[in-house]
Amino acid sequence: MSLDYCYAIIQTIKIRHIQKNNKSIFVSILYHTASSDRSNSSLLNQSASLPDAKYTSHLGLVIFFHVPKKGDYMDFEHETININEDISVKFQYYDDKGSIISKHWHRSIEIIYIITGSLEVNINGVDYDLKENDLIVINSLEIHSTICKYGNTAVVLQIPYQFCEKYIDDMSTTKFFCNPTITEKILSINKLKEILVSFLDVYNKKELGYKLKINSLIFNLLFILVNEFSKIDKKFDNKNSDKYLDRLALIIDYVKKHYSEHITLESVARELYLNSEYFSRFFKKYMGITFLKYLNTIRLEHAYIDLVNTDNNISQIIERNGFKNYKMFMKLFKDEYGCSPNEKRKQIKINNN
Repeated sequence: MSLDYCYAIIQTIKIRHIQKNNKSIFVSILYHTASSDRSNSSLLNQSASLPDAKYTSHLGLVIFFHVPKKGDYMDFEHETININEDISVKFQYYDDKGSIISKHWHRSIEIIYIITGSLEVNINGVDYDLKENDLIVINSLEIHSTICKYGNTAVVLQIPYQFCEKYIDDMSTTKFFCNPTITEKILSINKLKEILVSFLDVYNKKELGYKLKINSLIFNLLFILVNEFSKIDKKFDNKNSDKYLDRLALIIDYVKKHYSEHITLESVARELYLNSEYFSRFFKKYMGITFLKYLNTIRLEHAYIDLVNTDNNISQIIERNGFKNYKMFMKLFKDEYGCSPNEKRKQIKINNN
């Protein structure tokens, strides 16, 4: 088949992200009709121009294979959890002066324990206001975000899904319900907190045999979660959730790469070959917010980082992060943090001194 024949009106697009021999293979399967119209061939051109791209064709299918190199824009997992090198989980102690973490997901089970301060957490559209000594569990693949307005210290434990699956029956349909609203199981929640405090102490000291103690703490924690806070939800199946998450990942990764540019719902939908009305409904349904609000959250997240880590003036920060309207930025910032950018900058300097 000649490339001339490949220039076509693309009728359907199906994208798969395949793991094989520890390498990611990006596969675009394009069904086309015989047409010499080159005005609709931008995706074919784009795929054919990928480095190391190869294609084959059969019965109207053009298939491009691309094994991305490090740094290529092909990682569709919205957040990949990198475990601590010496243990089988990711464990961190945070001293957060203020931050926004936009909506995202990962396969790991995440447990957040607030030691001091506060944190606003949104899970699948439900808001939780965590205060000192509060604990919350975020299930695998749950879409969540956090806002830290006034600072906090916290410990965060993320247990890989594969680890849980190995030891927990029916893990793909199991969900853990543990948050500050669960008051009838306060004794069990306190046991989880004690385990996390012990985890922090053991991991900081790293005495002889500390890995054995860490593993015993992980199993104790999971035992409590399974016996006190787990429910089987047949409507939820971790194995089948990729159907919409893969498409969401495409959208989110595109926004995170281009947030500082002039992008709109229509332009992103066009780039991803989606109808704009479908795109709008799909995004709102699964993310729980409009595309514009999500875009502004991403921009605000990066603006906050610049505010904290640079001496750039507010106008420079606004322009650098894709905002075009000064008043809108100031309103969005105050809505999220309860103060102006300059006031927040002063607060952080005082806290650091």
